Amino acid sequence: MTAAATIRVARFDDIAALLQIDAEAYGDRRLGARAWRKPLSEVGWIPLLATSAADALGYLVARKDDGFLEVIRCGVRVGDRGHGVCRRLLETLPAAAVRVGVREENTTALKAAVALGFRVREFDAGAETVTLWRQRRERTPPPSHS
Repeated sequence: MTAAATIRVARFDDIAALLQIDAEAYGDRRLGARAWRKPLSEVGWIPLLATSAADALGYLVARKDDGFLEVIRCGVRVGDRGHGVCRRLLETLPAAAVRVGVREENTTALKAAVALGFRVREFDAGAETVTLWRQRRERTPPPSHS
């Protein structure tokens, strides 16, 4: 990620970029435009977008859930992977407690989460997902939906 990259709250006018990044990140498991309605408009959701100049690099969607944030989805453009985009998005999350699920085969994401202070809590063999938690001091929240 370049020094000029910024993290901001995603908006409805970002939908084309979000769909493109999601398609690159998830392929057949990508989301459609309707799936973005809640994260982009409802209270309790935090949709973040990483940008550099005019380019969208990646996104993270989290949901507030009883005193912690749960990362629902995170995607990074293929050409921007390995440059700390997801790391910056995770570091921006304001909650003291964050839960994230990572597919078992995504060893890069697992290593990055552990490097950010997340610890493995459980493994769901059926979903092939590792659940990690991180607790830290409270941070100032990112800008809210306007």
